[in-house]
Amino acid sequence: MSNRRVVVSGIGVVSPIGSDLKSFWENLVDGKSGIRQITQFDASTFDCHIAGEVPDFNPSLYFKNSKDVRRADRFAQLAMAAAKLALEDTGLDLEKVDRTRFGVLVGSGIGGLKSLEDQHTVLMNKGASRVSPFMVPMMIVNMASGLISMEYGLEGSQFLDRHRLRNRCKLDRRSLAHDPLRGRGYLSRGWGGSRNLRPWNSRVLLDAGDEYP
Repeated sequence: MSNRRVVVSGIGVVSPIGSDLKSFWENLVDGKSGIRQITQFDASTFDCHIAGEVPDFNPSLYFKNSKDVRRADRFAQLAMAAAKLALEDTGLDLEKVDRTRFGVLVGSGIGGLKSLEDQHTVLMNKGASRVSPFMVPMMIVNMASGLISMEYGLEGSQFLDRHRLRNRCKLDRRSLAHDPLRGRGYLSRGWGGSRNLRPWNSRVLLDAGDEYP
């Protein structure tokens, strides 16, 4: 077995118990729960009225262009936020990094399900001509890594490894245990749920991921 090394140089967290590393860790250690009443939709007709939502999340804080916020599904907004926090935690100067070898991987359980549901409602109620042309780029699961790459001008490998998502709760453990970067590299991690990692020819890899809180 070859001796492969990777450095986890930064961590970013956007979660129901904290949207920064310090508050997340403190609440985790104190045993605080992030489960609360559902606010993102009317859950009165469902048996379950609680979920682990991310409270007071403002995606505009994490995008350079406000238009990109409107054109991104919530899952991609969460991934962007976690990625930005992870990059900031590294203290990495992007001007001194070879961005052609800076990759981005995002693991997500399903992608932009809300965008798909919203546009299906538009289709049924208003007709096909009113469906947003942004529906597909908002719902596809690999759009999160694409947005992060474009936001920071990263030109290395960026993708979602779909077959890993059969058991998304194990993505992170398997990524570090089995798939370190080829050779030596640095890894920044940001997450709001599950995340994955596979070896490619990237010197630096931003590994972010999310569920859908």
